[in-house]
Amino acid sequence: MSSSRKNKLLLIIILCTPIVVMALSSTMFKTGFLVPSTTTNRGILLQPELSIEKLNINNGSLWLNKQVDPHWSIVIIPTNKCMEQCEQALYLTRQVHIALGKEANRIQRILLNTQINPLQTELKNQHPRLNYLPSQPGHLDPLAKLIKHNFPEDNVGIFLVDPLGNIIMQYSAKQNGQDLLKDIKHLLKISLIG
Repeated sequence: MSSSRKNKLLLIIILCTPIVVMALSSTMFKTGFLVPSTTTNRGILLQPELSIEKLNINNGSLWLNKQVDPHWSIVIIPTNKCMEQCEQALYLTRQVHIALGKEANRIQRILLNTQINPLQTELKNQHPRLNYLPSQPGHLDPLAKLIKHNFPEDNVGIFLVDPLGNIIMQYSAKQNGQDLLKDIKHLLKISLIG
């Protein structure tokens, strides 16, 4: 094969490559062909995600201090009084928060509850970086339904909320803390906000 023929063949390959890539990616997008069916997240990805604003919790915001940038949030929601399983969830999320090390300042932990809890003072002593937000009855009903649907034996839910206020993932209170930690580390690594 002559040099000019090789050059023409190479030019055709170079020009056709973007067309083939675009055709293949369009086919994958429209048909799902060759798209992986498994994910690497360990929590349940909420589709479509819920919005804190739509739930009208704290006037549609989890940001307790408007002077600082929004954070990622680990939100703990008991479906009834904060009893043993709730305390386990608080302990688990505290350990995850500590394990984040230098990235811990990008995360806030929030306990949402509809009841003024007499344990609140005790919880503040055990969990000094835990924020407590009271909520109106009925505001947490969509999340309580998710807890009962995805984890029927749980009476507390752990949710991951992005800095824009979207509730994106749910975890069981019985789940391994490493699951939550790995997902948060991954999200913090790829996130440009919070």
